[in-house]
Amino acid sequence: MTVLFADITGSTALSEQLGEEGLFAVMDELYELFIHEVHRYEGTVNELTGDGIVAFFGAPLAVEQAPQRAVRSALAIQREVSRFSAGFEREKSQRLQVRVGINTGPVIVGTVGNNLRMDYKAVGDTVILAARMEQTAAPGTIQITERTYKLVEGYFQCEDLGLVSVKGKAAKVQVYRVTGERGARSRLDVERERGFTRFVGRERELELLGASVERVTSGRGQAISIVGEAGLGKSRLLDEFHQAFASEDLTWLEGRCSPYGAVIAYLPIVEFLKQSFSIDANDSDTDITRKVEGGLRRLGTDLATTAPYLLHLGREFPWELVKAGAGLPEDELLAPMAALTDAELIYERGLPPHTTYLFKHALIQEVAYDSLLLATRRQLHQQIGEIILAQHRDNLEEWMGILAYHFTHSGDPARALPYLVQTGERAWRVCANAEALHAFTQAMEILDTLPPTEATRRQRVELTMRLTSLHTLLGGDAYWERESPL
Repeated sequence: MTVLFADITGSTALSEQLGEEGLFAVMDELYELFIHEVHRYEGTVNELTGDGIVAFFGAPLAVEQAPQRAVRSALAIQREVSRFSAGFEREKSQRLQVRVGINTGPVIVGTVGNNLRMDYKAVGDTVILAARMEQTAAPGTIQITERTYKLVEGYFQCEDLGLVSVKGKAAKVQVYRVTGERGARSRLDVERERGFTRFVGRERELELLGASVERVTSGRGQAISIVGEAGLGKSRLLDEFHQAFASEDLTWLEGRCSPYGAVIAYLPIVEFLKQSFSIDANDSDTDITRKVEGGLRRLGTDLATTAPYLLHLGREFPWELVKAGAGLPEDELLAPMAALTDAELIYERGLPPHTTYLFKHALIQEVAYDSLLLATRRQLHQQIGEIILAQHRDNLEEWMGILAYHFTHSGDPARALPYLVQTGERAWRVCANAEALHAFTQAMEILDTLPPTEATRRQRVELTMRLTSLHTLLGGDAYWERESPL
């Protein structure tokens, strides 16, 4: 089992500054953050300490690669605490840091206590040494024992700290500091660094894979499944296949189903995008945005300048809206659309004039959209809303939700109010209660910004009745007025 100890450094000074209630509120948020990142990698939070947690990986829930999960969880905790601390430091002028200690080894586990209280506990030298790793770690760092290091070596960047004196141990303990991940690395990547054994007995399989490449290059797409028991060499076969065609003019994208991937949405797709845009595991959000934008420019398809209008139309959009809003003659508009399609940033469906387009991945649209100035975004949202009203005046029922979205983001949210109300009413009629609640809540938030009139007061009463009914149906508390009087 792998044991993780984590705590916030300087909690005593923090308590003096914030008071007991203030410290409790901060720790409540941090506990939630810790627990989320432990559960994300299928660990178990065994105990909440005064200023941290104790977590187990590998028991009571047996999982593969428990040491890797623990280290990934520790890195995620560090990242999230750093983000939380940025806002906290602006308000309180005090920086929050977490230190983490990890150890792997045998433990005795079971329930302890009596009928009044029973706890699941792990005891033994493994647990004690994990606690010592946390206690001797510098603020903002992750410290692991040699046993854990040997199990995660090659997957993470680690610094050798040498032999360290540890309370309760006669001999010094070899200690390492984890400084980051080494990207999307598989067991095969690590084994390659250490040196492969000779590859034999798979000539026929390599020949079949090679034949499939020839069919692909002639324009015939292929899908191949390689099936076999664990340890038979499926990954090694694919690696040898890749190496055999490394000099060819081919694009190789690789996504893996890791043991913890079930809790990370679209993990293989995320890995494809990271490879395509050379995104490293330690890149900040700003670095990621810059790399994606640079990648789009290298393709000659900078969405923010070629077709900024597309970024506001949603993931899927029709040709008629593109043509109406782009402000270009049709022959000039076809060229950039073809470039985006050829680069496989968008997909094309159907034939003109009924063509629709779909962004290949929402991340591409999101990054390019965020690169536009706020004033430009608002102007385009307004323009799209006006075009929809003009083109679909006789069939607005189907466009209410889209109109509400665009006018909400147009800088004139009052225009969105009637469409939000009608969207909510439509959802209410078909018992789509969650969707109705969302639309009515947005409408009420807009009403809160408008000056009180007889019309807005009447509308608030109607919305309050709807929201109260919806909260009751959905099992929540009744909706009460917040600020403005009726």
